[in-house]
Amino acid sequence: MHKAGIVHQIDNEKHLARVIFPELDNTVSDWLQVGIPFMKAGKSNPMPKEGEQVLCLMDENLEDGYILCSLYSDEDLTPLASDDIFIHEFEDGTKISYDKALHVLTADVAGTVNITAEIAINLTAPTVNIVGNQVISGTSTASDHISDGKSGKSHKHIAPPDGGLTGEPQ
Repeated sequence: MHKAGIVHQIDNEKHLARVIFPELDNTVSDWLQVGIPFMKAGKSNPMPKEGEQVLCLMDENLEDGYILCSLYSDEDLTPLASDDIFIHEFEDGTKISYDKALHVLTADVAGTVNITAEIAINLTAPTVNIVGNQVISGTSTASDHISDGKSGKSHKHIAPPDGGLTGEPQ
């Protein structure tokens, strides 16, 4: 049978939780396994929090069962009602969303973003906008450099003392 309840206690290490069933005189379950969406294809560690409403699949004596999922409620509202936007919101306010209608992936992060790759990080777009100061440790290589509308590749200077133009950069 399925029963809605409130998470009473969690064990993050074993991925287990105990649930109170208010409709059954506040009966507290034994430790229940918490279901996750996938295991072999990619692992994640979502755990409900104490006080969160969950749906459980239980045996007829409420002695054994599983936590299937969490349930939205008047206390825990959906972060967004949209068919086009998938959103994952974290406790610290960080949000990652994808708008499939606009084809926009957005990450609003409450802290620092670290990206590490063994081989390379490639950004490909007609325009890459960077707002803020840049710190580069290592070599910066570019096919051209445009500064104030002038190409570094073909830009020439007046050469003293005769005032003629210099050649293109080497």
